[in-house]
Amino acid sequence: MSEQNQEELIPEIKYARPKFWRRVFACLVDLLIFAVVAIFLFVGVRAIYMSTEGYQTKENRLTEMKLESSLYVEKEGQVVDIAGDISSSSDTTSNKMNRAKNAIEDFIEYAYTVEGATVGDEIQDAYDDYRLAASFLSQPYFIEKDGSIVMNPDCKASYTQYFDNVYKPFINEYCHGYLATRFKEYVDLTMYISRTLVFVEVPIAYCLAGIIVYYVPTWIFRRGRMTFGKAIYKISTVDSRLLNPTWQRSLARFLIFYFGILILSVFTFMVPAIISVTLMGFSKKKQGFADYLLDLQEVDTTNATVFYNLEEAVVSQVQNYKTPVKFESITRE
Repeated sequence: MSEQNQEELIPEIKYARPKFWRRVFACLVDLLIFAVVAIFLFVGVRAIYMSTEGYQTKENRLTEMKLESSLYVEKEGQVVDIAGDISSSSDTTSNKMNRAKNAIEDFIEYAYTVEGATVGDEIQDAYDDYRLAASFLSQPYFIEKDGSIVMNPDCKASYTQYFDNVYKPFINEYCHGYLATRFKEYVDLTMYISRTLVFVEVPIAYCLAGIIVYYVPTWIFRRGRMTFGKAIYKISTVDSRLLNPTWQRSLARFLIFYFGILILSVFTFMVPAIISVTLMGFSKKKQGFADYLLDLQEVDTTNATVFYNLEEAVVSQVQNYKTPVKFESITRE
């Protein structure tokens, strides 16, 4: 082959930039897939962790304390709030009021038994003050008589109004608050379950979902390092040489995007995500933040191919090369 032909075969790689809306829709597809995968993984991780002996022991003890406190009842195999159960029951109005009254008194007695006089007196004083402060049409629901607090005989409120305006609110607003903050063992158990959810179950599901959705596909669609969303919209990634990125750079891109931009966005009112989308739409090379740091860019491969190396680009050009037709003059003899 002549030198002129060799020069003609030096690869000239050109791509079109994908339209902004296609890039946005590709990201939304990936985000939707991520959400579905993350939910399934979370359910699975939670089920596995909840089946461990240590978790079950603590959860069973928490359930025992709920029932012992008289603020919860067991109904059809479920532990439900006593106030909600009373509200939904078909009992008479007087029975509803008395059930709520007895639940509060039993809870105060439980506080004396478990946490001692300090906490018990605190809840009792709050209960007394709450009843004396409640009024119906300028008439107090309760009055103090002979050192005790009793229902005001002059109050025209019904049993339903006593339940709805005094007993039920005190259970929901005060008793549950005291149980969740002043009972040490209960606090420790709920904190353990909450920490397990926040620091174990959610992070594991999040990390696995990210790897499955945003990193594993870049090995499935190695040419162009595409995710599923990018593959649907024919959007590939190339490096500064307009060639396929190396796996190291692809991994770095995933780590910056997933653990940098996405996680920080959760705690910073989406600031990193907004910056990245802004760069993607208005920067010179239309690069997101991770691509800008790594000198990568996204290209439209609807009618093009991403090459692994220059040699592959040369081969492709040779295969597509057609010898120009030479028109020679024809002379008559």
